[in-house]
Amino acid sequence: MMAVHPLFSGFSGAPIGRLGRALGFELLAEARPGRLPHRLSFVDTDRMREGGDLAGYRFAGGWEAGNLHCLLFAKPVTYTAERLWSAALPRPE
Repeated sequence: MMAVHPLFSGFSGAPIGRLGRALGFELLAEARPGRLPHRLSFVDTDRMREGGDLAGYRFAGGWEAGNLHCLLFAKPVTYTAERLWSAALPRPE
């Protein structure tokens, strides 16, 4: 199952627009029918490429909500946000 990026995982219930601005990100959540997939679809990864409607966004995770699942995308808009994103990722061993 997908997990939410550690930077955003502790903010359950917070308005995403306000949370994104506070951390220096533009956040976008998309709700879709069905169970949460194990990985991001090719369509979504293609949307995140240059020229796609999610260009500049990174996949920040997903969760289930009843008969729906939600996907979270985050776009760093400040240098600090870029650093926060990288610092919260696990280090390779």
